[in-house]
Amino acid sequence: MEADGAGDAVDGGEVVGRSLAMTLELYKEVALTLDLSEHQLKAGDIATLIDLVPHPTGGEDGCVLEVFNAVGESIAVVAAASSAIEPLPMKF
Repeated sequence: MEADGAGDAVDGGEVVGRSLAMTLELYKEVALTLDLSEHQLKAGDIATLIDLVPHPTGGEDGCVLEVFNAVGESIAVVAAASSAIEPLPMKF
């Protein structure tokens, strides 16, 4: 394993350890990658990324999401692990 110019580890051409914050923009829509049953949300649901929150003791970073219903009304603001979201594909 070696480092690339950004200081990330590169293993066989795949970047390992790059921060999720580098691929996400605040106030953009993201998709959930897993169920958040305590909030009645399912993998694939869409939310707006409100904030990225570093873990206070070095664990997995978190994020704050706002979820809207089909008519655009806010129905929940939730905290989740950053691994629970992914950016939506670009629209062409």
